[in-house]
Amino acid sequence: MSEFWSPFLSNFRDACRRSPWLTLTLGVLVLMVVAMVGMRIAFSLILGLFGMEESQMTDLIQGNWEEIPMGTLAFRVIQMANQVLVWLTPAWLMHKLLTPETHFWGNFPLKVSLLWLGPLATLCSIPLVSALEISPEIIRLPAAWGELEQWIKAQEATGARTLGLVLKEPGALWINLIVFALTPAICEEAFFRGFVQKQFQRALPLHAAIWVSAAVFSFVHFQFFGFFSRMVVGAILGYLYAYGRNLMAPVMAHFFFNAFSVVAVSLGAPMEGSPDWWQGSTRVGLALASAGITFLLWRSIKRISHE
Repeated sequence: MSEFWSPFLSNFRDACRRSPWLTLTLGVLVLMVVAMVGMRIAFSLILGLFGMEESQMTDLIQGNWEEIPMGTLAFRVIQMANQVLVWLTPAWLMHKLLTPETHFWGNFPLKVSLLWLGPLATLCSIPLVSALEISPEIIRLPAAWGELEQWIKAQEATGARTLGLVLKEPGALWINLIVFALTPAICEEAFFRGFVQKQFQRALPLHAAIWVSAAVFSFVHFQFFGFFSRMVVGAILGYLYAYGRNLMAPVMAHFFFNAFSVVAVSLGAPMEGSPDWWQGSTRVGLALASAGITFLLWRSIKRISHE
């Protein structure tokens, strides 16, 4: 059997190595299949494990879990299953299919300084990232798209409310750091930097590949008002991966960025809106300072990676 498949697999690998667009297309197909089949199985297991009816799944995802036993725990399990099945598993399968001779996490040895410069850059970018978020109040789509506008705002409000309920649950900080900071950092970096950006780097100039990958990363989060802010974060993570040629640095930076939000919300920070002091000249000044510091750190990361 292996003698039959080996020539086919070898030719297919050669075709993908010649065409990053073919590889990206295959990756999307693998993602769709794994996500649909895997999440269907995961939902069935969760329904059985928590004794839920299928009709309760929508309520659970939307945060209406008052009548669902261990509702917040079930919500966390769904979030982790989604990350592992939708992002990490396709990235790992594509790696094993096309480049099994390489290390999944990238080149080693890793420059240790990137493990602290990366998180520092993402943390310093927070004022800039926050300033780039679009307020729902200033968005006005054409009248013909009024229903779409209301749907987008309702979806984002529901998502923020649900996540806020989970993150503010007393005594749950450590499990929230694992579910909402560490797991997304590993799984999303494996797919968006380890697979998507790697293919774009084969097809496009480096800076274009990083920013296109960052745009894709932001788009698939389906959070319209935070598109530009998340794209900037994705670009920072993309440069860490491009210069370090290893996923450890962007994973670490992604984790600290997520962890900051998790801790802030658990301590009472609002999921939506901004405090009164974060307005006008203060917002602009902090954003510009943040941009300057982040740029200097980016220069340091680039220099160290070429030493």
